[in-house]
Amino acid sequence: MELEPGEFGLRAVPKGHWEARQQAYCMERQIHELHFNHAKGYQSTGSYGFLADWPGLLGLKVLDPLLEDLDFLAAQPALRALDLSFTGKIRRGIDLQRLPRLERLTLLSRFSGMESLFGCTGLRRLALAHFPGKMTSAMLAPLAGLEELWLSALVLPELDALAGFKALERLSISGDRSLASLAGLAGASALRHLTLESCPQIGSLAALASLSRLETLWLYDCGRLESLQPLSACRQLRELNILGNTSIADGQLGLLRDLPQLQRVCIVAKKHYQPAAADVNRG
Repeated sequence: MELEPGEFGLRAVPKGHWEARQQAYCMERQIHELHFNHAKGYQSTGSYGFLADWPGLLGLKVLDPLLEDLDFLAAQPALRALDLSFTGKIRRGIDLQRLPRLERLTLLSRFSGMESLFGCTGLRRLALAHFPGKMTSAMLAPLAGLEELWLSALVLPELDALAGFKALERLSISGDRSLASLAGLAGASALRHLTLESCPQIGSLAALASLSRLETLWLYDCGRLESLQPLSACRQLRELNILGNTSIADGQLGLLRDLPQLQRVCIVAKKHYQPAAADVNRG
């Protein structure tokens, strides 16, 4: 077992098979955070029932292709951070509202009952991928206290409910080929960092004109965008990246020279850009 810096002090990273003496060691030293990762040498049986005798855990990460159920989480009411990354086929999930102190949640695998995450109103950071079926932003509305939100490989056509996310500072959306409008972002006035990747239907950046605190913007494989003109209102913008299959239809890049804080620009060249991308790229 190794120890590494965690969110709540030291984090234990078990190697080999789990043994009772490892739990005793951690409890004696008041270690409240665990990371079970098969890629780091943990040899799993697929069961985590042994955690039922450890109700004081604050942080838990599990990367385990043998994981079959989440029953063990019911014994962790104090849990504040949960990371379920690239696990196997989970046969039984859990109502995540049974974890009332949860502040950070990463779900990168599907399981029955995962929609209960939308009732975890104390969340401050959420990373969600592969949500089954079509989502609406209204499903996210109860999580209006979020400060950071990562969404990947899902179907979410609009962001309307994010207009009420007044604490949201960081947003990343990738692999949402259904996303057709950014209109909801106009109300997310605290947003400072925005990443959009493989969202080729958005068409317009008009909503970004309301984001006066925006500092970094990444656009990767976002198809044809009308114009960068809305960014002229983003006076705090420090970094802009327009990469992959992303094209600015009106080709006008000159407005970027008037942004007082802009230090880093990386734009893939297109023949119709004026001035040329090479003339505005910097940093």
